[in-house]
Amino acid sequence: MCYKRSVVCALLRGAQNIPSTQKWRRDETKRVKAVLRDNNYPSSFIGSCGRSLSKLPTDLPSNGFVVLTYVQGVSERVSRILRQQQIKVAFEPLRTLNNLSPRPKAQERVDRPQSGIVYKISCTNFSFVYYGQTEQSRKTQIAEHTTTTLRSPAMSTKTITK
Repeated sequence: MCYKRSVVCALLRGAQNIPSTQKWRRDETKRVKAVLRDNNYPSSFIGSCGRSLSKLPTDLPSNGFVVLTYVQGVSERVSRILRQQQIKVAFEPLRTLNNLSPRPKAQERVDRPQSGIVYKISCTNFSFVYYGQTEQSRKTQIAEHTTTTLRSPAMSTKTITK
């Protein structure tokens, strides 16, 4: 039953806080109550939740609002002092160059340039095996071999048997 009270209170609080005019607040509150009744919430339960919201203290008068960068250990103290002066405080995360710059996508293992590595490629189109030492990425090497094989099988044979 506690979660139902939370749902009703949250919806009624939203109906009071979100609309910008008094007329819209009234209309939205009526609409929320009608929807809750349509979903089998008892009118007495909805009314008790509404009354409990009206008993809550409204926001204290504020002398302003400030957004500060969060610094662990310091921000809490500054916030406490500002709240004593009735200044509302919000924190944002610290921005660094690392946060602002986009992260490059991690290269796939096949795309990483690996030079000086001896490898073996078995040709699926012909019964040849190609041994080589990398000067470029394996992906590029395989793509070049595949392209050559598709263009001219005779040329492929010369390339593979070198």
